[in-house]
Amino acid sequence: MSQDSKPGTPNTPKLEVTQHTFEEESLWETELEAMRKVLENKLNKLFDETDTNNDGVIDLEEFRQSLIEHYKERKSKGELSAKDLSKVEKKAMKLLAKFDTNADQKLSREEFQEYLRTKIAQDDSEDSWMEYFNNKFFQ
Repeated sequence: MSQDSKPGTPNTPKLEVTQHTFEEESLWETELEAMRKVLENKLNKLFDETDTNNDGVIDLEEFRQSLIEHYKERKSKGELSAKDLSKVEKKAMKLLAKFDTNADQKLSREEFQEYLRTKIAQDDSEDSWMEYFNNKFFQ
């Protein structure tokens, strides 16, 4: 019997613990911060594109127009029927209610970005608005 094994005790492999150096952790934190800045810049750009009158908030009409653009891109002809427009109206109201945490019928930059950050974290790719956002976001 070897010195390492004793009767009645199983041989357990030794685990090697790898310690990250300060430089590796610092590099990882730097890369993470750079990714956060890229996300923040893209969210700001999308907000600014949607806030067409540049008043610092997205109102229902601006939000609706953004959704109309999305649905036109999905249609091969680029035109929307009255039925399609009705769907867009309903979708705009529903989404605005989800985004609009203070219920003022407008989206502040913070409300807009917080909602999209949450959706990104959830990877909610089934939502066609998120599909549209992703297409614009990753251009």
